[in-house]
Amino acid sequence: MAEDFEAYRGSVTSTEHDGEGSRPRPERPDPADTAAVDGPLSLVEDERLTRLLGAERPSEEAAKRLADATALVRAEPAAPHRRRPWRRSHRRQQALLAAAEQDARALVGRIVRPFDGARRVAVASTKGGVGKTTVTVLLGHTLASLRDDRVVALDANPDAGTLARRIERESGANAVDLLDLVGSVRDYYDLRHFTSQAASRLEVIAAPEDPRDTRGITRADMHELLDRLSLDYTLLLADCGTGVTTAATRAIVEAVDQLVVVTAPRVDSVHSVTYMLRWLEGAGHPDLVADAVVVVNGLREDTGVDVHAVVAHFEPIVRAVIGVPWDSDLARGGTTDLGYLRASTRHAIAQLAAAVADGFAAPRRQGPGA
Repeated sequence: MAEDFEAYRGSVTSTEHDGEGSRPRPERPDPADTAAVDGPLSLVEDERLTRLLGAERPSEEAAKRLADATALVRAEPAAPHRRRPWRRSHRRQQALLAAAEQDARALVGRIVRPFDGARRVAVASTKGGVGKTTVTVLLGHTLASLRDDRVVALDANPDAGTLARRIERESGANAVDLLDLVGSVRDYYDLRHFTSQAASRLEVIAAPEDPRDTRGITRADMHELLDRLSLDYTLLLADCGTGVTTAATRAIVEAVDQLVVVTAPRVDSVHSVTYMLRWLEGAGHPDLVADAVVVVNGLREDTGVDVHAVVAHFEPIVRAVIGVPWDSDLARGGTTDLGYLRASTRHAIAQLAAAVADGFAAPRRQGPGA
């Protein structure tokens, strides 16, 4: 098995060199270089975030890091009413900017909070075309770019999943290839031969794409795969297929700490997702449902659905409901980059990341694969 892995290692694209089609691996920041900052809105007052970001005295590097983080997640403040006198309008705009900055820093503080052990999050939906894979990769980008943890997203869709197509592909390997050689994988650097890494530092493991490949992943296989990845990645996101009763998805549900459920703002999608949540409750996972986060994805003014009613429908069932606006850059379904999204979209995804991170404060969920 070890010889097989050494041979396989040479057949996939490595990120250790600068050859064609590869990208050098971004250096992980040294926590010792990270310091608290005193920006436009003093961070010193927030002792928890100050402690998370490092030393007691501010540094230019830490100030830039926090500024970049807050800019990434900051909402676009509404423009003041044009009929207001200029001075009042200017003061109101400054107040809105200050509020947006403070809100962004609060979100960053929630996202980067520490937790013990490795955590697993399943992103699921019983309805196709609702943006489940898009939500997975954007959540992964946000967590990986703001936290110092290693974050990996596993494409667990048995029906030609496209998660790896949402970033620049580095490796030709897939989840089944990794499973075939998992016994020979010694450390993180061996795992990197099976992953592709985005500029955000999010790593992705692809699903098999060849329709002639009939190898499947059993329930036991998925548990083994999740357990191995959790040894070297602090955060694992699993992009599930739409079949909640498949062997792979059942194994993921048993093993994860949190569930993110994606729905479109449509009546049929809301009904399908509600069915899935009720099915999970009846299948012995009421704790997972109660702690779940529902994402209402693709909100736009001409939806024709009462979004407030959708939120009110899910609020008694799950822990949080997050709305994500429609974004033209995501509609094409290609590679994604947070920097190209509208501020409102980035802010919504940051709210999702913060809601997921809030769930990490609870003890790890115990299951057959946990």
